[in-house]
Amino acid sequence: MTTSPIKKARIVAGLTQIQVAKAMGVSQPTYQRWESRAVNVPTKQLDKLAKVLDCTLSLLIGKPEPFDLLGIDKNISDKYTYFGEVAFHFHSGSRPLLLPISDAVYTYLNSALSNADAFIEITSLDNRTVFIRNNAISDIFFSSDAYDDYGPDDYGDQHLGIFPYDAFWKILEHSECIECLEDEFSPQEIKDVLSNISPVCNNSDNTNENDSNQSDIQKIVDDYTLNLPEKYYDRARKVTWQLSKNRIRQVSKFDNKELYEEFSILPLSEEDDYFYFATESFHRSIFIKLANVDFISVPTHKYREGILESRAEDLSETI
Repeated sequence: MTTSPIKKARIVAGLTQIQVAKAMGVSQPTYQRWESRAVNVPTKQLDKLAKVLDCTLSLLIGKPEPFDLLGIDKNISDKYTYFGEVAFHFHSGSRPLLLPISDAVYTYLNSALSNADAFIEITSLDNRTVFIRNNAISDIFFSSDAYDDYGPDDYGDQHLGIFPYDAFWKILEHSECIECLEDEFSPQEIKDVLSNISPVCNNSDNTNENDSNQSDIQKIVDDYTLNLPEKYYDRARKVTWQLSKNRIRQVSKFDNKELYEEFSILPLSEEDDYFYFATESFHRSIFIKLANVDFISVPTHKYREGILESRAEDLSETI
């Protein structure tokens, strides 16, 4: 059984069951039954529980947060409202960085740019948590969706679309082993994600005598994953950093907890530091001279999953 949304929210908040139960004015066994889905949380308690766990009601009940692509729904948080794009250009002359962002990130950047921190941390709407070296920036262009371009340069194929949900990228991350997701996602959920970005390899309307023996998941694998664009797969799995003279490095990072614990300290680093992270446990380690970096990017869904795993360990809990 997958971990309940309530338990995930509590662990991310760093709270024990006893602490939440006390804040809610109920016994620990009563709260435990809510969290384990043995009984439903009383409707009148949902708003209070979301406040205690510092999360949205949608997250609490396991539904995707409503997203406003057009910026017209005033009832939706600015975290889930599309602003447009931000383009960072660098002194080194390397390829600029293009990020689709929310209204909340736009507001944050307008204040963060006045700080003297060595790195700026940004979460985009296409699964990138990016650490940008402040002194590497030459100028920045903000463009709302009213503009036909993103700025003065060629931005290549960085923009993969607006896909703000972690579930989307988790399915892509495991696209080579879709069967691993059977307990977490339905065949239809997996198909909806893959059909967004991958042309069907086989004609789904054609059947043969072997089709009846194929699982729903296997049929999806056969239809879609052979044509999955590599750039989506990379965005879902790889750490990327850019050095001067357009030198771009990419490595896969599999352990989400390690990824979070290593990269969460990056904003506290100084330019003269070497930044260390391991790609495959201790079989390969990498040291990056931060003074030579334009930016470092990690997959957001893996970073968030790492937060959950790290805090679960702190609380001595399993997920």
